[in-house]
Amino acid sequence: MIKLTQGQFDKIIELEKQEFVEKVEKEILAEYANLIPCNSHLSKRLKGAYDYLLALNFQEKNTIQSYLYLVAFNPDFQNASPIKDVFESSGQNPEQQFKDFLRIAKNRMNRRH
Repeated sequence: MIKLTQGQFDKIIELEKQEFVEKVEKEILAEYANLIPCNSHLSKRLKGAYDYLLALNFQEKNTIQSYLYLVAFNPDFQNASPIKDVFESSGQNPEQQFKDFLRIAKNRMNRRH
């Protein structure tokens, strides 16, 4: 069995986070580069958003990826008061709140068509 120091373990976790964010960033830019505002700051925004979601204990990669896409298209999404209020309200599961948000948005979009 391999034994790691806390520093080595932290480095591995940081590399995994960086790899995930870079993968999502490449996917976004490959398909939507012309739609991304301030794409020179995209990497920093995505990394900040990913760290925020991990702090809120988000677990599902698909949910995290959906959130990162929203942050990519709307740089102010993460810092919008209504969004933060929903995620940071006590007694609520932030990941479930975000899934509910997506479901409501999808239902509203479907009603318009």
